[in-house]
Amino acid sequence: TGKDVRQRVQNNYRNADKNKYYEIWKSVTNLFRYEGKENAINMHDLVKKISGDSKKLIVINLSETEIPQDTLWNDSIKHIVIGEFINLITKEAELRFKNNELLNSLIIIDEAHRLAPRERSDNEDLENVKEILIDGIRTTRKYGLGWMFISQTLSSLDRRIIEQLRIYLFGYGLGWGVERQALREIIGGAEDALRLYQMFRDPQSGIGTKQYPFMSIGPISPLSFSGTPLFFNALNYPDDFMRVNFKLNI
Repeated sequence: TGKDVRQRVQNNYRNADKNKYYEIWKSVTNLFRYEGKENAINMHDLVKKISGDSKKLIVINLSETEIPQDTLWNDSIKHIVIGEFINLITKEAELRFKNNELLNSLIIIDEAHRLAPRERSDNEDLENVKEILIDGIRTTRKYGLGWMFISQTLSSLDRRIIEQLRIYLFGYGLGWGVERQALREIIGGAEDALRLYQMFRDPQSGIGTKQYPFMSIGPISPLSFSGTPLFFNALNYPDDFMRVNFKLNI
């Protein structure tokens, strides 16, 4: 009965460990505390910092290993934070566009299949993030907001995201099974290109200097107008990359 329920709640309240529940509530409130935290920043201020005149490279690390022990953190909170951040930066890009300005920024998402899996998830927060990403990649290009999705798998990444991309870079490791089939669909069944891709060597298998081969599709080069995939070996990073691109004596 209702009286019994009220009695149980009252008993639980009287017998509760106040210190335990204080620590739980403290871990929640610490999500919103900035004072005394090194490098802590409000999300709105972070978006303004990204969209400012002095362009910055900002890395947002949401790994659980970096979270203080006195702060509540789980997958649901992580997905809410990611969704809120993407919403804010999308709105900032739209606002600048209305003022005849472009945001001229690029969002890079590593392990993208974790945030935009092909299969539907029971986690509503994750599904919300995926829909925000899909909507963003469809609508924000004209605002000067670009997207780069990095993933170790093609078959696990939502098709709607893959279909909206203009440039693809494929490294070693997609030449077998369902990954091979997903790759074939993207390159339009070009069997010669697929066979050449399957000849890529594992960069970790070499004893000497490691080489990192890639196959690219899209307007990444003046030579790509025909739609034929291009193949290249990436420069050794960072030494060769810095020397060739910035004319440094390394």
